[in-house]
Amino acid sequence: MAYSRFIDSHIYIYPHVSGHIECAGCWLDKDSSGLSLYVSNNKITNDDELRAHLEAHANAGHSMPESLLQDILADPDRYGKLIGYSTGKWSDDDDIHPTITPVFGPNR
Repeated sequence: MAYSRFIDSHIYIYPHVSGHIECAGCWLDKDSSGLSLYVSNNKITNDDELRAHLEAHANAGHSMPESLLQDILADPDRYGKLIGYSTGKWSDDDDIHPTITPVFGPNR
């Protein structure tokens, strides 16, 4: 569930399955030279980062729902793994990529 989407806001922000909040296609990282359309995702790992990030969006004049910060802070699972998923590795040597495994079936 996204806290805010581009439909009604300049911010698309949601709890990521790996346990952080993601600001996807973040306008704060937009290339000001006009030479690139590339924008990146911002990984937010704690409430101080969240407050600073949303404040930076507000200072940049980006629209967002009035209660966005309060709505996110009201979610007790905002930095938790999503229910029904666990993380793992693609291989024993891989420390970067999570594997998302549904938690149902005989190995539950």
